[in-house]
This record gives sequence, C-alpha cells and structure tokens, in this order.
Amino acid sequence: NDASECLLQEDGQICSDGVCESEICVNRCYIDGNFYDDSRNRGFCRFCDTTQERFLWQEVASGGSCYTESLQWGSCSAEVLCEEIIVSENDPEVCDGDDLDVCADTWVVVDGLQRAIPAQETVGPPKSDRTVGMFYWSWHETTRPGPYDVTQILAENPDDPAWGPIHAPHHWTEPELGYYSLPDQYVFRQHASLLADAGVDVLIFDTSNTPFTWPSAYRELCEVLTEEEERALASV
Repeated sequence: NDASECLLQEDGQICSDGVCESEICVNRCYIDGNFYDDSRNRGFCRFCDTTQERFLWQEVASGGSCYTESLQWGSCSAEVLCEEIIVSENDPEVCDGDDLDVCADTWVVVDGLQRAIPAQETVGPPKSDRTVGMFYWSWHETTRPGPYDVTQILAENPDDPAWGPIHAPHHWTEPELGYYSLPDQYVFRQHASLLADAGVDVLIFDTSNTPFTWPSAYRELCEVLTEEEERALASV
C-alpha cells in the first residue's frame, strides 16, 4: 500500500489495507473511537471481524463461547450476555457420551496435507517419567504495520514475494484465534486451555535478544496460567 495515504488523515479513515491509525494504514477494526484486532470474542458476546465490518461489532450466536467480564469461561445467551460455565475436565458427564470418550487424551490430529500424529496405539499411554515442554513466542505485537501472512504472501506471488518491512513479525499462516497482539488475556486463556488439553507441562520463552524479550507478555501469561490452574483445581 501507499505509505503516504494516511499522512495527515484522522484515525479511522478508510485506506487500502483497512483504516488509518497514527497516519499508518492498518488492518484493524475502528469501533467507538478505539482500534481492535481481529478476534472471535473479546470478553463479551461480540467480536471484531475485518472481513465483515470494520466499524461495528459482530455478535456471537446464542450458545457460542465467550468470557465473562471477569474473564471466566462462559456461554452467550439469547440476550447477548455471557454467562459463566463451571465444569471439571475430569467430569465424566463432560468427557463421556453414552459409548464414546471425548476427553482430550483421545483426540487425533490431521494437518492440511493429511499427515496424522501418532495415536495411543503407537506411542502408548501418558508416561509419568516424561515432561512435555513447548516454546512460546511472545513477540506478537502491533507496534508495526501488518499482519504479514507468509502463506498468503507466497500464494499471491511465489516468484517475487511482497514481504513486510525488515524486523516486522510475519505469521506462517492465520492463527486459529485470528491475528492477535500480546498481551491479551482472552488469547492467553484460550492458549491455557489448549496447552492443558495437549498435556504440556512447561513453557519455554526465548529471552536471549535483550532488550527485546517482551516481559509484559510472558509475565501476564504466567499470571493467567496460575489463575486457570487454581480455578481448575477448585472445580475438581
């Protein structure tokens, strides 16, 4: 896009990639004087979707998932209110149907190339003498224009990809939660649920590029993980 198209323009003016923010064209929503990234839900029964409407909230359908004002897991009612749901992951009524176990340890994964991860018959049951670790990158931020999607960029022009600026974060593809920036408690709580379902024991942060270590993100993530662990223990 033309880097000059937002010069001297007020915030919220339409530009080629979205709306003007601080004289930069960004792919975000502009609602009631505030900017929002794409998200399926931001704590209430509404969300920003730049593919639908940049200036109005989209509503979550009745029965859809949400977080309450206190950021507890909930379900949207017909009145577009988020009502808290408290369940135990170990509750057999939650995990088991009449003849089917649907708990997380029975799930399988197949990617877009139809590659499947090994299932329990191959790797066996969980092992008490193993620790599962995962790297967690906390550099997703909105201090630069974007987002830049590697998959989309290569699909549009594989011979001469239109990469974003040097040092700008690039996503391999669009995340399940949409393009987000950190810290974001909704994203953190969704990640906490996914990590727990996957049986991950420990997270690893890369803080080797001082001063670019993003402590505000990983510290808030750790606070959210602690809160979610305490809530899960209280519900068992």
